[in-house]
Amino acid sequence: AVMFCVQRVGDVINLYTGLWLVPKWVPPAELGALLPLGQIGGMLGLPLAILLTPFTKFLNTFGARSETGKVKALLCDALVLASVSAVAIAAYTWYSAPFVFERLRISGTALIWLLCGIAVTSAFMPILNNGLQALKLFRCLSLVGLASAPVRLLFLLTLLPLSGLLGFFSAQFLFNVATLG
Repeated sequence: AVMFCVQRVGDVINLYTGLWLVPKWVPPAELGALLPLGQIGGMLGLPLAILLTPFTKFLNTFGARSETGKVKALLCDALVLASVSAVAIAAYTWYSAPFVFERLRISGTALIWLLCGIAVTSAFMPILNNGLQALKLFRCLSLVGLASAPVRLLFLLTLLPLSGLLGFFSAQFLFNVATLG
């Protein structure tokens, strides 16, 4: 019940963000690039997410058996695998992004690195969430859920007026880093 209420509060904040805040500060010419660029970030992290799927299944299995040592060891292994693949994601992003940006009529190398960072941090989040569930740290999980939407809103309110599209993705990256922290 607590998680349901927390998620609905987050939905209201995200509704405000998507309907009023982002269109106010992102120029109309760049507004159409938000969804494709967001999906590119998801696609970049997809191979890593596929590799990490068995880890999440075993995390839940070990957590149900109260084998916390195995949960912690598996989390460490998953984080090492994700760190190694982050280098591959960064290399591929650096190589392929200019072709995509040319077609979307967007420039800027900072945006390339932000998308790469979003892809990597987005792949880490399900692992850590499943780790919290496996270790039965539900209060921590609820606290993260409760704080996530207001923290994202705070980052957006701070960074969107400064640089529009770059501010949006900077806020998303900082939000992912804060959530992981």
